[in-house]
Amino acid sequence: MAVKTPENLRDLIQLNLAERPDQTFIYWKDEEISYRELDERANRVASGMSALGVGKGGVVSVYLPNCPEFLYTWFGITKLGAVFGPVNAMFKGDEVRHVLSDSGAVVAVTSRVLLDTINAVRAGCPELRQVICIEGAAPGVMAFEELMKHPPEFEPVAIARNDLAAIVYT
Repeated sequence: MAVKTPENLRDLIQLNLAERPDQTFIYWKDEEISYRELDERANRVASGMSALGVGKGGVVSVYLPNCPEFLYTWFGITKLGAVFGPVNAMFKGDEVRHVLSDSGAVVAVTSRVLLDTINAVRAGCPELRQVICIEGAAPGVMAFEELMKHPPEFEPVAIARNDLAAIVYT
């Protein structure tokens, strides 16, 4: 049987899920997260983002330090056909505002340690409708846990080879 060659990151994750669902994908602190768990968590993110109105082509900025939620969000974005907009966690003030505003980000996922920066520039980001924090809700900020309440199943949106997948600022 021939193995399908992945055409994109989403295909690569699905191929690994099919071939080794219970193999560890991430070791994080005392937790081992399998391909199956990664897929379920990414599906929850995709479903939750869809419920927020994020669709194909919508930009979701991810302003996080290294953590599993970064990956769940990234892979969830790929399932939506949305655009991954990573923001360097070292960026501050105007750099963050520029990335969010210039990319047209509609949602930003961040952490408590970076939340003040997002809140300080939010008014200069007219497309930004929702900020999500991985450590919990705050005034005007949704908890990442709300995304995790969505179903672990999600039918990926059809994407083409030339669809925009990411906007990366350097």
